[in-house]
Amino acid sequence: MSKINYCPVCRSSLKEKDIGGKIRLSCSADSCGYVYWDSPTPVVAGIVEYNGTVILARNKSWHQKMFGLITGFLEKDESPEIGIIREVKEELGLDGKTVNLVGLYPFPMMNQLIIAYHVSAEG
Repeated sequence: MSKINYCPVCRSSLKEKDIGGKIRLSCSADSCGYVYWDSPTPVVAGIVEYNGTVILARNKSWHQKMFGLITGFLEKDESPEIGIIREVKEELGLDGKTVNLVGLYPFPMMNQLIIAYHVSAEG
């Protein structure tokens, strides 16, 4: 459960309540009705193909042999397809030319839903 303690609508304390068979945080004020749903955050990930190879990301804080996909959060009013093209441009300086959905992958440890694409890039 999240670390949120107070209602963002009326500032009353939140309490645990069974809603639809799951324990959720809800506002303690009867007149408010706010529920903190704690829905997963959508994250785009790209398997980026460039000149016949796949580009993997590397973070200097990671273990030496650890690599990952190009990833990022969606911006407001942005489709996942546009989001991954933007991330490829921001992180690699490449232009995404074709984008094909690979799949959707829940990542419960981070409360995220990964939307993975194969991206052919140029640049």
